[in-house]
Amino acid sequence: MLFTFFFPEKAHSPDLSVGLNPHILLKDSLPTAKIKAPIGSNQNACRRNWLFFSAAKMIQLLYLVLCAEGLVAFLLVVKIGLFRELVMKCIDQVKMRKGTVLTIAGTFAAILFSNFISIIKIQNKGAKLGTMSPMDQVLWRTNLLEASLMGFCLFLGFLIDRMHHYLRKLIVLRSTTGASKKEVESLEKERTQFKEKAEKADEEIKKLKKEISNLTENLNKLKKESGEKDKQIETAEAHVTALQKQAADLLLEYDRLLEDNQNLQNQAQGYR
Repeated sequence: MLFTFFFPEKAHSPDLSVGLNPHILLKDSLPTAKIKAPIGSNQNACRRNWLFFSAAKMIQLLYLVLCAEGLVAFLLVVKIGLFRELVMKCIDQVKMRKGTVLTIAGTFAAILFSNFISIIKIQNKGAKLGTMSPMDQVLWRTNLLEASLMGFCLFLGFLIDRMHHYLRKLIVLRSTTGASKKEVESLEKERTQFKEKAEKADEEIKKLKKEISNLTENLNKLKKESGEKDKQIETAEAHVTALQKQAADLLLEYDRLLEDNQNLQNQAQGYR
């Protein structure tokens, strides 16, 4: 079935279809089979049947793995609801078992290497013989298909690993940027508070400056008034000193007049 699907131009070859199609191989064992195999070819036919059956199963499994990896990669690239977080958690759980992952990857790499070796062997065999038999062509194409599918699977696995790694980094960076944004917002709030305090302080400083200017004006007025009063006090002191001199002169004059009066009284008594 695999050969008739991938290589329809070879499906109608009677010799090749006998060795490839399991239904025809089963018919060969019946007594009513039209195609008779030579003696000793039944074991080779069974072996080829088993090889192609296992190859078909392997290719189906590889297609399934490739589709699953493609779906995982799509869910990692495109965010659909909570599927990305679910896939990230599943990949985290898988990465916790590094030994199993490395074993599977090593197995795939070993099978890929063996497929390459078989492809080279078939090519060398065809180069030696000059032509490649239909069986070798089918084996060559089957090995090439398996190798290409395994290569794509390993490549998609590597891409999924890198995408998961960088998405984790992106999540960490987003969390750090969120924390830094919160810090910036808190700093901006503090800055606005400091601005408000600075504005209030400026207003208070302006009020204090006005009060200081008013006090300086009042002080200057008081200084002027005190200067005028000092002048008045000096003039009053000078006037007082002048009055004191006049009073002293008047007292002297009064004493002199008393003496004159006393003398005159004495003279008057003497005349009597």
